[in-house]
Amino acid sequence: MIRIFLFALTLCFFSVAVSQDTNYVDPNYQAKKQKEPKKSSSLKDKMYVGGTFGVSLGSYSSSVLIEPMVGFKMTEKLSTGIGIGYRWGQGSYTNGGKFTYNNYLGRLFSRYIIIPKVYAHVEYMVESYDKIFQFESQNPLVKNNSRTAVPFLFVGGGFRSQAGRGSFIVQVLFNVLQNNPNSAEIYPSGFPYISIGYIGGF
Repeated sequence: MIRIFLFALTLCFFSVAVSQDTNYVDPNYQAKKQKEPKKSSSLKDKMYVGGTFGVSLGSYSSSVLIEPMVGFKMTEKLSTGIGIGYRWGQGSYTNGGKFTYNNYLGRLFSRYIIIPKVYAHVEYMVESYDKIFQFESQNPLVKNNSRTAVPFLFVGGGFRSQAGRGSFIVQVLFNVLQNNPNSAEIYPSGFPYISIGYIGGF
């Protein structure tokens, strides 16, 4: 009877030992990290849209500009885009009389984010002018029905402040294309072209 009891007790200890051994955890063991699925950015996430609405008031001329634009993020920092616009204006001839004009413009641009709030900007723009102020045909007695396409090359940068899903921007550009007399006359070298706007997604 005692032998049977000792045998049963030994078997019980052996079972507990085996059970504890199967639950042993190596302190140096590291579980393999599950690979997180890569977040695929859609075309919508890579695009941003915005626009400019401007009013210019002066002694001799005034104008209104409407210009939508769309950009595409090539990388986290580099983007490119296009913009189109329409400018309506009116003014007075130096020799008397008044005139109105309708201009159309298009631009290609690239932006590079240097730091989160500051970016560099370069763009090529062509504006189709209904009337150019330094033309002799500004004389009210001479009808000017021809259009003139004037190219511009702007370089500069801007500051952005995020608000909601977009950013308010303040941008300062300079025209560096001075080999065209019309371009140099409209945006002279050394004079800043400042714009303020809001861009969704940028």
